Amino acid sequence: MREKLSQGMLKLAELILKLKIPIVIFVVLLTVFFTYKAKDFGIDSDISSSLPDSDYDTKLYKEIGDKYEGNSAAMIIFETDNIFKPEVIKQIAQITDSASYIAGVSYVTSITNIIDIKSSEWGTEIGKLVDSYDLPDTQLEINSLRNRIFEKEMYRGVIVTEDSTAAVIVATLMPDTDQDSIIEQMKLKVNAIKPDGKIYYSGIPFMMKDVQSIILRDLVTLLPITAIIIILILFLGFRSWRGVILPVLTVMISIIWTIGLMTWLGVKLTLISDAIPIILFALGSAYSIHVLNRINQTADKDRVKALVQSIAYIIIPIFLAFITTAMGFVSFIFGSYLTMIKEFGIFTAVGITIAFLLSVTFTPSLIALVKSNKNDNTKTEKNQIASKFLKPLSEKVMLHPKRIVMAWIILAVVGAVGTIFIERKVDIVSYFKKTSDTRIAQNLADAKLGGSSPIYFLFRGDVQSPEFLQFMKQTQDYLKQNCEYVEYTMSVADLVAQMNEAMGEGNKIPEERDKIEQLWMLIESEDIMPQLVNYDLTEAIIQGRFASLDSRDTREFVEDIKVYLAENQHDNIKVEFTGMPSIYNKIDTSLINSQFSSLVLAVFFMLLIVSLTLWSFKDGLLSLIPLLLTILISFGFMGFTGIPLDIATVLVASVTLGVGIDYAIHIVSHYRNYLDETKDIKTAVSQSILVSGNAIFINVLAVAFGFLVFLLSNLVPLGHFGLLMALSMIVSGLAAVTLLPALIILLNKKK
Repeated sequence: MREKLSQGMLKLAELILKLKIPIVIFVVLLTVFFTYKAKDFGIDSDISSSLPDSDYDTKLYKEIGDKYEGNSAAMIIFETDNIFKPEVIKQIAQITDSASYIAGVSYVTSITNIIDIKSSEWGTEIGKLVDSYDLPDTQLEINSLRNRIFEKEMYRGVIVTEDSTAAVIVATLMPDTDQDSIIEQMKLKVNAIKPDGKIYYSGIPFMMKDVQSIILRDLVTLLPITAIIIILILFLGFRSWRGVILPVLTVMISIIWTIGLMTWLGVKLTLISDAIPIILFALGSAYSIHVLNRINQTADKDRVKALVQSIAYIIIPIFLAFITTAMGFVSFIFGSYLTMIKEFGIFTAVGITIAFLLSVTFTPSLIALVKSNKNDNTKTEKNQIASKFLKPLSEKVMLHPKRIVMAWIILAVVGAVGTIFIERKVDIVSYFKKTSDTRIAQNLADAKLGGSSPIYFLFRGDVQSPEFLQFMKQTQDYLKQNCEYVEYTMSVADLVAQMNEAMGEGNKIPEERDKIEQLWMLIESEDIMPQLVNYDLTEAIIQGRFASLDSRDTREFVEDIKVYLAENQHDNIKVEFTGMPSIYNKIDTSLINSQFSSLVLAVFFMLLIVSLTLWSFKDGLLSLIPLLLTILISFGFMGFTGIPLDIATVLVASVTLGVGIDYAIHIVSHYRNYLDETKDIKTAVSQSILVSGNAIFINVLAVAFGFLVFLLSNLVPLGHFGLLMALSMIVSGLAAVTLLPALIILLNKKK
C-alpha cells in the first residue's frame, strides 16, 4: 500500500513540474483578480453581530431599535473643573444642537434640552430643564439650575456627575444608518466648538468606531512587521534568498486570495478575522519551509529528478500538516455558536488551503522555471543554525527518555492546576488598553454617569391601563433598589407619575384609567414619546443603562432579572428583556460551549485524519499527546497570569492543536521512513530529530515571532492571543523533538 502511495506521489510530482508554466500563469491571473476585489474590503466592529441573527436576544434588541428610534447611544462626556458655569452651559447647548442636526440622529439628551415636569403658580408645566433661547448666565440662575438637577433623581448622576465635574450629551442613533459617518461628524462638530474642558467619547457607536480604526491600523502596521520578522528568520534558517522569497511570496498570495474572496462574498473583517492575514503569514509559510528544507536535503545532480523526489517525499507529511491545521480552524464552524468565530474558522481554513496548494504546486514550479544558483542550493550542513541545539538534544533524549517524560508530566500537572483560575471576559471595554481614551471614557461613564450599556424591557399590553403602568414603575423601582449597577431608567410610567406629582397627588400611577388618559393628553406630543411607546399604545419600553461590563456582574444581573420576571407575571401583560448585558452574557456562555465543542471536534478530527493517513491509530494517538500537554500548559499560563478567556483567547486551544500537530506529524512520518530504511529505532529517532527538527526549529521561530507581533496591537485580546499562540508553538515544538521521541523510545524499549 505504501509503495503504491509512493508511486502515486512520484507521478503527481512529475505532473506538477510538467504543468509548471500553466500553474504560474493561473496563479498570476487569479492574484490580479483577487487584488482588485480585496481593495474594497469592509470592517464590521459590532460585537453584537457575533451572535447569529436568529438569536432571541439579538432579534429583540434589533426589533426595539427599529421600533423605538434606535438603540445605539453615542455619549459625549464634557469634563471640566465645574460644569455649572455660564460658558460651559453654553458650550453644552452648542454640542447638543449640533448633534441634533446630524442626519441619522433621532434624539439628543443633555442638561440643556432634557424634559422637565414641574408645578408652578400657573399649574403644571411640561418643558425643558433649561430654556435653550435663554441660557442661564448669572450666578443666581446657575445656582437655581444646580439645585433643580440635584433635587431630582432622574438628573443627578445621570446627565451630570454628583461632583459637578462632568456632564454627558447622549445621542441616540437611528437604525440602519451609516454610524461611522455620524460619529465622524459629531467629532468634527465638537472640535469646531473648542470646548473649555476635556471631551471623552463613550458608548457602543464610539467604541465600534475605535475598534474599526484599530483593525485598520493593525492591518497597515502589524502585517509589514510580521513580514520583516519572518523574512529575517527565513534568511537565518536557509541562508539563501530563495529560502526567503518563495515562502513570503506564497503566503502573500494566499492572503490576497483570502481577503479578496471574503470581499467578493460580502464578508467583512471583524475583531477576530482581523487576525487572519497575520495568522496566514505566520502559518502559511510553514509548508514552503518544509518543501524547501526537503529540496535542500535531496542530493541529486539531476535538478528535475531532485525536485520530483523532494515533492513526492514531502507531500504526504505536508498534506497531513495542512489538513490537521485546517481541521483545527474548521472545528470552529461546527463547534461555535458565534458567527464571528465561525467566519474566522471558515476563511482561515480557506487561507491555509490556498497556502498548502501554492506550496506544493506554485513553489516547485517557480524553482523549476528559475535557473539554479549554486549558492541557493544549500544543503543542511550549511544550514546548521539549529545543529548545536538539536544534536546534543537528541543525545539527551536517547540517554534519559524517562526523565524527559516525567518533566513534561510535571509541567502538565502544574498547567492543570492553573486552569482553575481562568476567568471569562467578553466586555468590549476590556479590549482596549487601560491608558486609552476609550477605556477612560467608559470607566468615567460607569463610575459617575450611570453607565453606557443599554438595557430594555419591552412590555406588551394595554399601555394606558393602571395595571400596566404600575407594573412598569414597579419594575423600575426594583431595578434601582436591587440592581447595583442600574442607576438610570426611563419610561412613560415615569412621565405619568411625574405629571401626577405635579398635580399634587404624589409620584405614583393613578388608580383610575380616566385620570391616566387626562395626564396622557399633556405628554403625548413630547419629542421623547416615540422612544418610549408605540403608536397604537400596545407596547412600551423601559430603557436604562447598566454601569458594569464585568462578566460576573452581567451574569448575576441577567439571572436576577429572569427570576424577577418569572415571579412577577401578569395575565394581560407580557414582558421581555434584552440589552447589551444579556448579549454579553450570551456571548460569555457561548465562549465556554465553543471552547469545549471546538476542542473536542478538533481532537476527533486530528486523531481520525492522522490515524488514517499513517495507517496507525497508535501513531495518531502518539502524535496528539504532546499537543494535549501543550494545551494544558497554555491554559495553566492563562490562569496564573490572569489572561481571561475571551472572544480571541477561546481560539488558542483548537488553533494550537491544528498547528502544533504539524511538528509531531513530521517527526512521526520521518521516523517511520528512517525506520524502514535503517531498521534501527534509535537511529531513526535521532535522524528524525536532526532532520525534521531543523525545519521545525525554523518553523517554530517564524510562527512564534509572527504571533508575538499581536502584542503590538491596541486590542488587548489579540495581544493575549498572540502571546499564548507563541508560547504554544514553542512548547509544542519542544514537545515534538523531546517528549515524542522519548515516548517512541520507551514504547519500543523491548524492540
